[in-house]
Amino acid sequence: MDLSVIIVEYRDIEMLERAILSVNNNITEINKEIIVVSNSSYPTKKQIDIKLNFRGVQFIFNKNNLGFAKAVNQAIKMSSGEIVMLLNPDARLLDNSFLRAIELMRDNKNIAVVGPMTIDGKGQLHDTFREFMSPITLITRT
Repeated sequence: MDLSVIIVEYRDIEMLERAILSVNNNITEINKEIIVVSNSSYPTKKQIDIKLNFRGVQFIFNKNNLGFAKAVNQAIKMSSGEIVMLLNPDARLLDNSFLRAIELMRDNKNIAVVGPMTIDGKGQLHDTFREFMSPITLITRT
């Protein structure tokens, strides 16, 4: 398996569906698996309906909201991808540019983490990084 895509869901199946569609539409050239961890405490009947609507997606349904970090760790334990992508359910892949990140990581074994360019719903670019905070930058930042 080349890529494991992990999505942590909390009470928004419609948003989850858009995220999964964006992965399936834009990452077609490599083997991938999608693992969704639901912290929504859905009843068994709803869990079955969700699984039927998302064939080919692996699900972990938690009885309680265990939080993002624990949910990610659950999914990583069951993942089989060489590379793991954490994707928020409100995020969308707009094209296959993530494949370039995978190539970069494969070609440079000293790279362990990459982050995407983030564009909001209005098409505006947003920074996804900040400098480390010092007392001066904490006081003077706007």
